[in-house]
Amino acid sequence: MVFVTPLATLVFLSTLSGLSSAATVQKPLLQLPADAAQNRQAVKDMFLYSYNAYKLVFPCGTTVAQILMGIAESTRGVMMT
Repeated sequence: MVFVTPLATLVFLSTLSGLSSAATVQKPLLQLPADAAQNRQAVKDMFLYSYNAYKLVFPCGTTVAQILMGIAESTRGVMMT
């Protein structure tokens, strides 16, 4: 009998899922608008600002990500209208 650690199993499965989902995600021959270069840095800055806020750690040691996951977990199955 072969014993595989949970971590090894997780790594193996994540590798398989990455291989099976490899696909083109951008339209071939995509043409960007004329002002794309001007907006490129603004888009990067918005992403970095949002990501850094997401990683923010509050004084109690809880991250924004943990809070959002807790909210999602506590509202699972609740229908909002």
